Amino acid sequence: MVNQEKIALKQRRQETSLNTMYFNRYLLIRYMTAAYFFSNMYWAFLLIGYHQMTAIIPITLFLVGILVVIEQVKKYWHKESRLPFAKYYYYAQGLVNLVGILSYLTPFSDQLFPFMSAKGMLPMILWLGLGLVGCVILEKRIHAIEQNKDRALTIIKEYEATLK
Repeated sequence: MVNQEKIALKQRRQETSLNTMYFNRYLLIRYMTAAYFFSNMYWAFLLIGYHQMTAIIPITLFLVGILVVIEQVKKYWHKESRLPFAKYYYYAQGLVNLVGILSYLTPFSDQLFPFMSAKGMLPMILWLGLGLVGCVILEKRIHAIEQNKDRALTIIKEYEATLK
């Protein structure tokens, strides 16, 4: 391999490493988005099976989740740290989880979770609570990324400094 080819190969590897590092700033968000995406899809299927009009809630979250996925995929090519869809999606998802938890105190829970028996209330409340905590963590993570105060960016900047 000619010396210029080696230099070009090294530069491409470094660029790929940097792109991957920037993309990995959003790793937790991507994984959690997938979890919420499939949870909402499954919940929608169950509600549709029970002919519930409340199926519009998980369907809406599912569709907005698609926008979040698209937003995340774009981050591989664009280093902009704004996450408008993700930010509002997790506010909405957290609110739905909170309403789901509080609905167990009312007869409205039968509209949201007609497939759950009285025995299944505690696991469902725990699942919704875990989802709510996840939304809070993701909102903090999104805020840190948008403010460029996340730990991953510090590591990336240190790596970039070694390349110069």
